[in-house]
Amino acid sequence: MTINPVAALRADSRLRERVLQHLLALDADDRYGRFATPLGDAGIAAYVNRIDFAGDLCFATLEDDGSLSGFIHLARSGDVAELGASVGAGRRRQGRARRLFAAALAEAGQLGVKEVLLAVGHPAARHICRALGYAQVEGMGYPRVRVLLTAAPAVS
Repeated sequence: MTINPVAALRADSRLRERVLQHLLALDADDRYGRFATPLGDAGIAAYVNRIDFAGDLCFATLEDDGSLSGFIHLARSGDVAELGASVGAGRRRQGRARRLFAAALAEAGQLGVKEVLLAVGHPAARHICRALGYAQVEGMGYPRVRVLLTAAPAVS
């Protein structure tokens, strides 16, 4: 089976409803991995309504049918950003998350972000960041992992 690569595209507010549908489709475990809490539907809707698509870094993967299969959001505050990412259950292990992380972290670095916080330090997120060549500092509390963008990654 050949898998067509899906590009990570910069997301804007026109995708807000598709982002909402994507996040609402996540099960309880995926919601915890994405939000560091088992967020309910109302909490997800409130989060999506607060996304600053113009000021933050948001990227999505869109399928041929227009559905959103993956989403990454870096909420920026000065030279630090908190990262949240998800890929729909049926679309995992096909490179979408890696493309989302690569696009978001590269642009964050270009915009002066020095570190990205991974609240729960999900193993897949840590693995992708490491594979992209970014150094990481692990902690016991919040954030679980800090991804350092101060040096160019060794691997692209």
